[in-house]
Amino acid sequence: MNILILIGPPGCGKGTLSKHLQRQGYHAISTGELLRDAAKTDPALAEQLAGGSLTDDHTITDLLKQALEGQTQVLLDGYPRTLPQVSLIAEAFPDAEIRALELRLSDDLALQRVARRAEQTGNARPEDRPEVAASRLAVFHEQTDQAIASYRAAGTLLSIDASGSPEEVQRLADAVLDRDH
Repeated sequence: MNILILIGPPGCGKGTLSKHLQRQGYHAISTGELLRDAAKTDPALAEQLAGGSLTDDHTITDLLKQALEGQTQVLLDGYPRTLPQVSLIAEAFPDAEIRALELRLSDDLALQRVARRAEQTGNARPEDRPEVAASRLAVFHEQTDQAIASYRAAGTLLSIDASGSPEEVQRLADAVLDRDH
């Protein structure tokens, strides 16, 4: 199994790139969707999600193991984000080729893009409010920079500049993924 992890700050275009990579044959997995589906049959998990609590890493990893069964080319957007999660994914899928694709973007441009998205959607996403976006960006650096460093040290980090148009980012991603295989 090949697992590609999209990793980058809010506003870097992970969702847009994910759609492109799905057209290239990747099976995208959303941990949020997995949790919401599992909560339909697990009252304790439903209560936890309703209360806004974070779900523990082992639960998410167990759900991923079930969801990835039989898949060959998987795309994960937004998980793993922390160093412990990086280890859990590696342990859960010891035979998988795991790579991370970092979408690099300056903090200023990330916040500008999130503000533009909020404007275009009428603040449809609560996480796009300026104070929430700034907080999410700080949490990204606090937690995810270590995960990125871990993939870099292991030689499994691919990195592209995400400051261009969606089409430019897609071309860069295609080129780096083609070179990597």
